Amino acid sequence: NFEASMKRAHLRVGDVPFAPPPPGCIDLASNRPTDQSSICQYSAGRTTHEDSARAVSDHVPEFYAFHTGLENNPWWKIDLEGIRSLEEIRIYNRIDRDSERGLRFSIEIRKNGNWNTVFEKNNDKMFGGIDGNPFVWRPEKPLKAREVRIKSLAIEDFLHYQKIEIFGN
Repeated sequence: NFEASMKRAHLRVGDVPFAPPPPGCIDLASNRPTDQSSICQYSAGRTTHEDSARAVSDHVPEFYAFHTGLENNPWWKIDLEGIRSLEEIRIYNRIDRDSERGLRFSIEIRKNGNWNTVFEKNNDKMFGGIDGNPFVWRPEKPLKAREVRIKSLAIEDFLHYQKIEIFGN
């Protein structure tokens, strides 16, 4: 059953066929401070910080890393702990029965003040995850940001992805 499968051991990043970083880039998201808009009964973490951090840890959960509650425009964000140059973002969707959620989202960045939307995926085109087909977004030129937020465009939905990578230098 679903509950039993969630208790299985997590995969290690080395066990999953992740593509290498773009040339000259590192994963800026790895083990950085994160947060999300809420938690719910499906969240593995007890706090929003604990649950959201699973998306950038060295372990890849079997179905999803983090899970918000049902709400308007749920979000996940990361603090890169300094202004960084962003070249690519990869979002690994869950690849089980609930993979159709989270298909419409925005990517927002913040340097100091307000959030600025830099991309919107406003269609229902499916994308995968650890099957080797994550959503990949590359800005036309590198963007400077301290924080990155991924926000659902759905009026009411859950947000839950399996892994998030942010590449740059």
